[in-house]
Amino acid sequence: MSDSSMVMRCAVHPGRAAHDRCPVCDRPRCDDDVARYRNSGCVACVTDTVQARPTSPLEATIGAGQAIVPAA
Repeated sequence: MSDSSMVMRCAVHPGRAAHDRCPVCDRPRCDDDVARYRNSGCVACVTDTVQARPTSPLEATIGAGQAIVPAA
């Protein structure tokens, strides 16, 4: 398996692909976190506790599918 097939996941929302890395802590973050926090960091940097929203059924299905692929 090549490195190009690996998708970096958001550290706070693992059901989402990462867009870039947090400028404060260097964690991968998704498009929504980039739009919300911009240069101030990420959910984990800005708040004392991570307040991740519940995973949607679609995100859970995609995450489960990705977990199975390496085993195949």
